[in-house]
Amino acid sequence: GRLTRRGFPVTEYQGRLKQAQILMHDMKVDAILVTCETNFTYFSGLQSQFWHSPTRPMYLVLPSQGESPIAVVPCISAVPMEKTWVKDIRSWPSPRPEDDGLSLVVDALTNDVPSRFGRIGMPMGHESSVRMPLADVFTLASSLEQHHGIAKPFVDASPIIRSLRARKSPLEIDKLKTASHLASLAFAELPGRLERLGEQLGRDPQAMTERMAVREMRLEMLTQGLDDAPYVIGKSGPFGYDSVVDGPTDRPLRCGDVMVVDTGGKYDGYFCDFDRNFMMKGGNAQTGSSAEDAVLAGQDSLWRATEAGLDALRPGRPVSQVWKAMATSLERDGVDRRAISAGRMGHGLGMQLTEWPSITQGEETVIQPGMVFTIEPSLPLPEGLGLVHEENAVVGECEDAPPLLLSHRAPRAMPTVELQHDVLCAEAWTPAVHR
Repeated sequence: GRLTRRGFPVTEYQGRLKQAQILMHDMKVDAILVTCETNFTYFSGLQSQFWHSPTRPMYLVLPSQGESPIAVVPCISAVPMEKTWVKDIRSWPSPRPEDDGLSLVVDALTNDVPSRFGRIGMPMGHESSVRMPLADVFTLASSLEQHHGIAKPFVDASPIIRSLRARKSPLEIDKLKTASHLASLAFAELPGRLERLGEQLGRDPQAMTERMAVREMRLEMLTQGLDDAPYVIGKSGPFGYDSVVDGPTDRPLRCGDVMVVDTGGKYDGYFCDFDRNFMMKGGNAQTGSSAEDAVLAGQDSLWRATEAGLDALRPGRPVSQVWKAMATSLERDGVDRRAISAGRMGHGLGMQLTEWPSITQGEETVIQPGMVFTIEPSLPLPEGLGLVHEENAVVGECEDAPPLLLSHRAPRAMPTVELQHDVLCAEAWTPAVHR
């Protein structure tokens, strides 16, 4: 189908700045200084792969009054910046370590920003970062202290920025929906793609590996129309896996293996983030066992826990209720509450793969319309193994409105991939270690 239109109208960015200015007034700050990619892009519209280079800093000043941010960027980024809605652009020849744009930032904050409160906001809290040399942070603080006569000129602006970014506009939701839709199409094609690859590789049990499976998924995601697939995890193991944050490796896939593929694909700057489990079958291998039965039962438990989490995702409720709904569902299936994930079972989603807030037992943030979450219950299995399941959804407009599922709902039964060999997963594999 037709892909979502790229970019945003100027009115979208104007609205973001205006909302930030209202919150700045309430917090009594004169401006917010932004240095990291996602916040810079959110308020300016500049999308650039040049952020991968750590050499040159870029700054965006959000004034508490006025119609435009002030961009302080290296000369090399000035032309792309001029194509955005930002009109006040200041640049310098970078790299220049002795003054890499810092004097321009000081000038903007002391001479071009109204000084009502003598305080400048910077993201300083949880899930925030500062992308400038630490020495320059100290120099900037000293310059502002001298100008304002205040000992601590910086205050934490994280609550302002995360509250704005947590609630997505309809245009943002369209991009998130497109990313999830295209990744869902890729997941649907993955078993067939792996089976065709297996036919090419033949019956060698060493041939099909986690790394090859992940490569096929990444290629399919790009084929479907995603701009990038920067996060694709593949992890396998005998009737479960021991981690979802590393891999892929060169571990061969065997009959009876369960492989999770967790993907974060991007469309026009917005992520999807959900996973799927696959059972490896093949040839004359007899994989039926109590371990396989436990895995299939676990998959069904996770599917129902996800349903419970989605049903609890309603505006006006604390985030912790979503966690509780999933935990209660797993407990009904005999899972010990103490074994249920002590961390989180989902999180916010947007311009970053993971965003605030996290779905934890103690998170009391109130769910609001337009928030986008991953719903991600996990299930422990014996021998240190486990299973996870994940979907993406946007919160509806009222208590009676169910969330809108962005990812295509996973099948209740675990999909299978037919291998060309019949070697069982019980045969050990040890990765090569180079010393």
